[in-house]
Amino acid sequence: MFHRNTIIASFASILFAIVSLIPSAAYADSALDFTLVNDTGFTIDKVFVSPSKLEEWGEDVMGPDDQVPDGKSVKIHFTRAHEKDTKWDLKIVFTDNESRYWTNLDLSTISEVTIHYKNDHATATWK
Repeated sequence: MFHRNTIIASFASILFAIVSLIPSAAYADSALDFTLVNDTGFTIDKVFVSPSKLEEWGEDVMGPDDQVPDGKSVKIHFTRAHEKDTKWDLKIVFTDNESRYWTNLDLSTISEVTIHYKNDHATATWK
């Protein structure tokens, strides 16, 4: 009896290891994923990304405890379910609560967005 339980436990452990190596659809790359680069001289505290057709920003896509210091970047991930929307709006909020936004970005054609800040004017470049 002990031998059978050991075999079942071993099989379950192996099965769990194999399943954990298979990428989940929720974490698979989406055509909308992009890298946000902070080239502003300031820390970005929040990032909001919303379909252009909506009037609300929703949740901070980085989470409440994450920030992007100057000179650093963060990968913004989407689920494949979002790919039906191609035009997106991007809003960033700095640690002093100043915010800037850009509208109608076709994220399906963008892999990197760099935010710049000079002379009290924020600009974004993308590729």
